[in-house]
Amino acid sequence: MKCNNILEAIGNTPLVRLNRLAKDSSAEVYVKTDYLNPGGSVKDRIGITMIDEAEKNGLLKPGGTIIEGTSGNTGMGLALVAAVRGYKMVFTITDKQSKEKVDLLKALGAEVIVCPTAVEPEDPRSYYSVAQKLSREIPNSYYPNQYDNPMNPEAHYLTTGPEIWDDSEGKITHFVCGMGTGGTISGVGKYLKEKNPQVQIIGVDPVGSLYYDFVKRGEKVKAKSYVVEGIGEDFFPTTMNLKILDDVLQVNEQYVKGIHHVGRRPAYFTVKTEDRDAVHGVGIVLRLDHVVLLVAAQAVLRTERRAQAYVAERRQRIEGMDEVACYGSGVRQQSHAPSRQRLAQLGLFDQSVDAKLHERVTSSANPFGW
Repeated sequence: MKCNNILEAIGNTPLVRLNRLAKDSSAEVYVKTDYLNPGGSVKDRIGITMIDEAEKNGLLKPGGTIIEGTSGNTGMGLALVAAVRGYKMVFTITDKQSKEKVDLLKALGAEVIVCPTAVEPEDPRSYYSVAQKLSREIPNSYYPNQYDNPMNPEAHYLTTGPEIWDDSEGKITHFVCGMGTGGTISGVGKYLKEKNPQVQIIGVDPVGSLYYDFVKRGEKVKAKSYVVEGIGEDFFPTTMNLKILDDVLQVNEQYVKGIHHVGRRPAYFTVKTEDRDAVHGVGIVLRLDHVVLLVAAQAVLRTERRAQAYVAERRQRIEGMDEVACYGSGVRQQSHAPSRQRLAQLGLFDQSVDAKLHERVTSSANPFGW
């Protein structure tokens, strides 16, 4: 494969089967590895489509400035486009995002403005409001607004959905995806439903976000702050098609055990609150009728040798499913995860338990008898 520029390398990421993590499931579980995109996430796709449409309609002219509110991934996708096509960049981002994200965006030439997380979307200090204000004040600028841009879900309808359908040979039965702007799950869901109306579209929403309560009970609850980056929302973007959903799972286990690798040996760590199983981004929740791979698009937990995966504590056999495609992050996304020290400060990580388990793993060739 030969590309004329980095943008041509975006997309056509492989589906990778989860063998060990889903070994007790009768379903074949695959991860759509969009972390292999050049910018490290699925959002590379919408960076191209939103800017292509803006150029086509004369909304963005040569030498202009791209302004966007982002949790980091969309900023990366837009930064790649800006670098190739010669645009300036200004991104607003919340203060809960990792320093590595901010530094990386700056390294690509962007000006990054950090805004407070714990404010309402309408607050003039929010990263939404600041981005809108800047787009009005800076001449020859364009505000893609991924939350209200139809080219966000369209990118996934045109590329991600067809890729998943073709690579699964049309055998996919369930698609599971974290919900943020809703672009991925809405675009992929629309395409898959057109190919086979029986495909189940399952969203994953962290405690504190609005989606779960609205879909399940029709209630518009007040959003609460949560640690996980990239999924969940505190308002309802127009890019989210809630009607496409067959189910939504809320990540709210009080105690969860995860698996990560220290060297090549499995090790357990314990986490304790409602934000727990969403914090680390990649995970599986198994129920009697569903298998869910959390796709926070953000990050797996950082470890001494880098984390590989995160699995929920209770594992049950799944019946009546053939293939499940899920969105997953990868080890490249470790910069999106809070450090263990930061998680401990937030009360989300028990370092004493982790220290004991780390000692057990490193002192034995087969610490768990596996």
